[in-house]
Amino acid sequence: MATTTLLVELLIIGLQTLIWVSLFVFSVFGWSWLSHIYIQKVFEHIGVFFTIILIALAYVLGIMFDEIYARCTRWLEKHAWNVVCFKEPHSPTIALPVNRHDAQSYIFVHFPEATTLAELGAMRTRVRILRSSVFNVFLIAVSALVFLWLKNRVGVCLKSRLTWFIGIAGVLLISLTAFVFYSLWKSYWRRVRELYLELHNGP
Repeated sequence: MATTTLLVELLIIGLQTLIWVSLFVFSVFGWSWLSHIYIQKVFEHIGVFFTIILIALAYVLGIMFDEIYARCTRWLEKHAWNVVCFKEPHSPTIALPVNRHDAQSYIFVHFPEATTLAELGAMRTRVRILRSSVFNVFLIAVSALVFLWLKNRVGVCLKSRLTWFIGIAGVLLISLTAFVFYSLWKSYWRRVRELYLELHNGP
């Protein structure tokens, strides 16, 4: 179950990444090469294998960019942990570890209830998808604007309207995703703190 969840998570991240990567590729090289007779023959021969190749590519991109986004937000993760552990009002009877990953690992190894661990894992999955979505939505918006102005042959007036639409929609969606992401991230680390204290304090 955990392996399936991780696979789906990385595929979602990879498919998001594949959107803006494709838009940047089309912005640079155009899309007329897709109608080339050789390319069409290749698509005819690979048939259903094209879907498998696409899924495999999305999976690899998901692994790569999930790690990149994680490194880019490490400082924010530490901030969320510090807010939950040291700034929110609470009265723990045992000191929390400075390293948030130590507390997280301790819970997944020692906590006895599988249901609680599954819920915590599901929260972590949603956090990772939202974290990547913040970056990917921004990059999709940017790549869409680049594609619109470099390769699209619609009129300037329509381009301007579409630019405003993509810009406003992108800002709103990025802001909403970032807000939900950080709120859920704090909830996740808050739950980690509670379970860690529960393990040490006993029933």
